[in-house]
Amino acid sequence: MGKDERLRLDWYTSHEHTPVSSRERRRDGRLDFLVAGRPSTPRFVRASTVFVPGVGHVRCSDRAQEQMIGRPARQRIATVIAVWPNASLGVEADQPPSVKPWVMSRDKYNRLKRLNESHPLALHDVIVTCTDGDYQKFSLDASAGSRLLAHSSSPDWQTMYETVITAAQKEVEGIRLHLGITLPPEQLRAYLASRIRGAH
Repeated sequence: MGKDERLRLDWYTSHEHTPVSSRERRRDGRLDFLVAGRPSTPRFVRASTVFVPGVGHVRCSDRAQEQMIGRPARQRIATVIAVWPNASLGVEADQPPSVKPWVMSRDKYNRLKRLNESHPLALHDVIVTCTDGDYQKFSLDASAGSRLLAHSSSPDWQTMYETVITAAQKEVEGIRLHLGITLPPEQLRAYLASRIRGAH
């Protein structure tokens, strides 16, 4: 039986993580996340990395680094999400979502991209259904709408929105650090040489 998580992509071109602005708010006070009449676009950052045992994901800027490590680089992609405390039940304004980075593979990014094309994710939450015990396999579907936008005319929810955006901005400031570390070539070479020596 899969476990559902309900989340919202929380980094958009419409607000760039400034406080709630008039361009996001309709006359009835609700948020709409529209830019020139179109849904805002979720933002992501990416980097080519190679996983090095004992170090973690190392950014690779060229083929020379890949050859030095002996493995091909793969893209890692990151964004910021807000995870609701319960996927199926309703929530109150005093139950804010947990804001955190989400680092994913190119394949999972492509699945989100396709989902955004059919159901703009500025206007819909994402339902993640895990199909294994360690969250390595899961399906992605769009919800019928967005919890945040559905309640956004409420003053309490507007306050929660400000809190979520502030937390998201802090995550955005350090989002690239979650993709991988940058090692100067000489430092990487020295580390790999030490591993070879330690293996003998």
